[in-house]
Amino acid sequence: MNSALVEAVTSAGVSLTKAGDEYKGLCPFHSEKTPSFHVNPEKEVFFCFGCGAKGNTKVFLHRINGRIVTSSDLLKKEMHLVIPKKAKPKKNGNGSSVAEPNGLLTGRVTSQVIDQYHKTLSTSKAAQEYLKSRGLFDTEALSAFRIGYADGSLLRMAPARSELREKLLEIGLLNRDKKTGRPEPGGRVWEHFKGCIVCPVEDPGNSGVAEIYGRKVISGKCNHLYLSGDHGAAVWNHPGVRAAEGGDLIITESIFDALSCWINGFKNVLALFGTNGLTDAHVELMRKHRPQRIILAVDADDGGRRAIEPLTERLCNVADVYLAELPEGEDPCSFFERGTREEFAEIVKTAKPIVTTPKVVSDDGQVVSHDGQVTTEVIETQTDRDGANLVIRREDREYHVHDFNQYGVSKLRVNLHAKRDYRLYIDTLDLFSASRRKAFVNACSRELEVESDVIGADVVEVIRACQNVRDNSQCSSESEKEKEDKAEPISEEARQDAIELLTSPDLMKRIVTDLTDMGYVGEAVNKEVGYLCGISRKLDEPMSAIVISRSGAGKSQLLSVVAALTPPEELFHYSDLTPQALFYMDKYELVHKLLIIEEREGSAAADYSIRELQSRKVLVKGVPLKDQATGEIRTQRIEVHGPVSFLESTTNVRINPENASRCFMLYADESKEQTRRVHESQRERWGMKRLELSSKTGEIMKRHQNAQRLLQLVVVVNPLVEFIDFPTDQLRSRRDHARFLALIEAVTFLHQFQREKKAKIVADVRVEYIESTLDDYKAAYKIAKVVLASSLDEVPRGSRQLLTSIVELSKKKANGNAAEGVGFTRRDLREFTGWSVDQVKAYIRPLEEAEYVAVDRGQRGGTWRYRLAVSTEAAENGEVNLSAIPTPAEIKRRIGRSRATTGGKA
Repeated sequence: MNSALVEAVTSAGVSLTKAGDEYKGLCPFHSEKTPSFHVNPEKEVFFCFGCGAKGNTKVFLHRINGRIVTSSDLLKKEMHLVIPKKAKPKKNGNGSSVAEPNGLLTGRVTSQVIDQYHKTLSTSKAAQEYLKSRGLFDTEALSAFRIGYADGSLLRMAPARSELREKLLEIGLLNRDKKTGRPEPGGRVWEHFKGCIVCPVEDPGNSGVAEIYGRKVISGKCNHLYLSGDHGAAVWNHPGVRAAEGGDLIITESIFDALSCWINGFKNVLALFGTNGLTDAHVELMRKHRPQRIILAVDADDGGRRAIEPLTERLCNVADVYLAELPEGEDPCSFFERGTREEFAEIVKTAKPIVTTPKVVSDDGQVVSHDGQVTTEVIETQTDRDGANLVIRREDREYHVHDFNQYGVSKLRVNLHAKRDYRLYIDTLDLFSASRRKAFVNACSRELEVESDVIGADVVEVIRACQNVRDNSQCSSESEKEKEDKAEPISEEARQDAIELLTSPDLMKRIVTDLTDMGYVGEAVNKEVGYLCGISRKLDEPMSAIVISRSGAGKSQLLSVVAALTPPEELFHYSDLTPQALFYMDKYELVHKLLIIEEREGSAAADYSIRELQSRKVLVKGVPLKDQATGEIRTQRIEVHGPVSFLESTTNVRINPENASRCFMLYADESKEQTRRVHESQRERWGMKRLELSSKTGEIMKRHQNAQRLLQLVVVVNPLVEFIDFPTDQLRSRRDHARFLALIEAVTFLHQFQREKKAKIVADVRVEYIESTLDDYKAAYKIAKVVLASSLDEVPRGSRQLLTSIVELSKKKANGNAAEGVGFTRRDLREFTGWSVDQVKAYIRPLEEAEYVAVDRGQRGGTWRYRLAVSTEAAENGEVNLSAIPTPAEIKRRIGRSRATTGGKA
């Protein structure tokens, strides 16, 4: 054994035996009983047919010592390596600069090489003709996967003894023959992929190149090349695995086969590195994205057929595995040279499931096929003596399911007690996770002294039982929901009480008073807006609002009282909302409903779906689902319709402009006066008045819920629109103008029992409608002057109030001189305003960002000093000017002038 690699392997404790011209033994890198580790002493390379490990002596020593172990790893490392600065350009005899020999000396080495290969492909006719002959010359695919051609020019670009050449040698893009005595130091050097079509393969984790595949254009001794070592985390077309989530994933033996599928429209394809080239990275990515069916499109030859069983064994715990039956001797690439994409789609569609038969142990200890004779008894209980939600019995084995979420979808996390005689094994696991399921089966098998195949079959029965309970729970919950959706019948007495409220001439004042009696004191405008937003759900253009305040200021109280006055069948009140939650509601479940989210923290992830409902009034999502009748995967269109009104609260004073432009901004009153009012109300509710208020609150809730049930959807026409103006200096005023008109509409809609119902024939259809009045405009104008000023202002209302105090403080410190530029601290502000630390801290930051104040940050934790950065006049006049909106008196004058002009008609 005069081979350096053989000596290194045997020194590592691997026993080698002669096998022809090679040696073989048990692989040191994975557990095996049959030798699959081969060493070629002539070529100084090793390869394991079991785990795919390969490389030279250097790679073996790296791996066995736990350091960087493959050329692929070196390549990933190089993605973050930037070659040091270029040397200063050399000067020739006349003093002019000499051009650099190549363009690879800057930037990331590997990326530059891939770019160079890609560029070379565009100029190589031989490479292009080869790709055309295989049906692979597609500009979109070549660009998407950065496919190139290695013409040998890389060696010329890396001069001898250069740092670049050493890096390329280390990566494996250049090779050195150390046995020859050539002038090149260390032996002859050649380009590894010379004459190859080159396909970089990325690591899904960082999208960097982790492997390179080369296919010789001219067939020779070795047509398929990779970098030395295993394939690491490389996955070709990892976006295709993500795209196959919940649907079909096509798996091919090679990159060229997968590329041909991709070019022909099958983007959901994954390439292996040969029949033994399924890596842990492939499996983990599939487990992460969970395709519903895995379609093996392997070569229809002896090698492909031998690969089916080992591939299925590794993939059956990920998804159902099917076989695409290609014509004899064909692979996907050769198939597309003659066949059509429609024919291939039919092959995929009719792929046959690969059945793996579970096994059980008979009474005589023999392992036999599972024939369905094992009985399963499922006892569905809420709790038994040990608190189980569900009990499953299988012959002498019993499984108790604890902590079972009966309404889940994506997970099946349980605490599972497995019992057999006196033996007990307990574990907490997600039964939908293949890795956790496998670990449970192995451990439980040892503990109960039962074959793992038997435990595996039992676990399948446990999953089925849990799924049945879930299905029943969903049916039950749907029945409960149907009950909830049915409005309570209104008695004649309750109806008259509700009509008395709706016909009250001071209806808006009654609403404010009723909300006060329910414990929500002060903030009259916020009460009016919140209530109007709630009832606007019945309109085609509903309103929405966001309540903003610091924690503890009572912002959630507005949402609570609005929810209490809304009929339960027309309300969705949540603490949290996941990103996809709204997409999976019933198609018309949200139509004309009020959606309330207690805290913005709970709905931020669902922002997109909420905004879509507000703007487009419909959510549309395409989802791949399995047809239970045919087993085929079809893209189903999921629709959820609005319109819907939306209320939420938040402590964040900075609201996303996309959200702010769709909602009214309501700021809770954080003043001392409001605090006194809250304390008085709290004392009342803990005193003798508590008994009276308790019954009164129930009466108020019933009255308003019935009143809102009586409000009918009716067309509101606003004859005043021709007399209304609105500020035009901000782009967002386009939406704010619409919200102002919607506010008038909501006031009119609320007063429908006090408005004359009119009718008009439109396109042969009689349309009933009511008209907005000057009183409606007056109520909306009063609200808009407060709410729209806050919404249009570039800083929050609390910041605007703080700015007023800063001007007063600066004037006081200036003693009659110019106030701008006078320094002050946050402590000065707290003492001057009486505000808390958090209050000042929260509201001074927006002023700093809007450049109303400047800050000089103290050194090493010293005191921060602020100063007014604008003139006092600019600070005092910085509020939004809403004078463009005509007052009710001005509207009345305009109506009068119009009537005078038109002879009494307006």
